[in-house]
Amino acid sequence: MPQLCFMNLDQLQALLRRGTPCEPTEAGVGLVRVARHMRVLEQEAWAGLRRGEVLAAVTTEPHPVQGCAVEPLGSMRYVPLASPALLARHAAGDVVDLGAMPMMRYNAKDDLQRLALSGAGLDVAPPTHLAPSFDGFHRSVRAGLGWGMLVDAQAVEDVRAGRLVRVPGLDDVLVPLYWQAATLPLTRLVRLTRAVREAAQRTLERG
Repeated sequence: MPQLCFMNLDQLQALLRRGTPCEPTEAGVGLVRVARHMRVLEQEAWAGLRRGEVLAAVTTEPHPVQGCAVEPLGSMRYVPLASPALLARHAAGDVVDLGAMPMMRYNAKDDLQRLALSGAGLDVAPPTHLAPSFDGFHRSVRAGLGWGMLVDAQAVEDVRAGRLVRVPGLDDVLVPLYWQAATLPLTRLVRLTRAVREAAQRTLERG
């Protein structure tokens, strides 16, 4: 039987209460968790939709699969951040050695950090550490194991408190997200779509 939504458990639990609408704050947090690893999950979600194993998914793919409608949700902003101590060890004045400063990745499919480096015209291979969990990635960056692209809303308190700072020379990365949902008149699917849409309006950037 097709699943209602494709996301792993820690992402899904914040976004969907089974059989009930999402609370606004939960839906917003859920979208942040989904978007953190959306590029990692995209191939699996896309395949699941195409096989008919799932009825809805957040994806970066703008083209609908057969039997689904696609709706643009907005873009999630990722910010290049590092701990002040890590940055200080690899900086000479205002110049940071991004080829030597360690970098975090969620797993081998996470290319957000590479996108930021290539956007700055850099072709470097810094030491890399993996942290394959939403909270673990955040904690690893905050602990100074490496710099990483964090969702803007995820890191705002750490930036405000000075626990994290921007990596000089790197720009933000905006990732467009889309809601793919089966065109079926299912009450729970309609309610989920409405909750995701409302959360996207609060959480994601438009345009």
